[in-house]
Amino acid sequence: MIDDEKKEKKESPQSSIRRRRRYLAEHMDEQCIRYIEERFGCNLPCFQKRPDGSFDPLDAMRLDAYREVCLFLRRELSLYQQENDHD
Repeated sequence: MIDDEKKEKKESPQSSIRRRRRYLAEHMDEQCIRYIEERFGCNLPCFQKRPDGSFDPLDAMRLDAYREVCLFLRRELSLYQQENDHD
């Protein structure tokens, strides 16, 4: 009986996704994402030469991760807009 109550209280994955997207849409917009991209250099090439001619793979990893975060945020906002257009 207790297990049934826990199952009922657990929300569906779809509703938690909708809630996350709504939260992001309320707190972020395209201008905010552009600021993040500029601040963290997301539009720079991942592998940049240092003055001594070497590459730092950790810097490349970080730039790629920053870019992925921005892509994720844009995708979530886009999907939220699509959901609202259909409703």
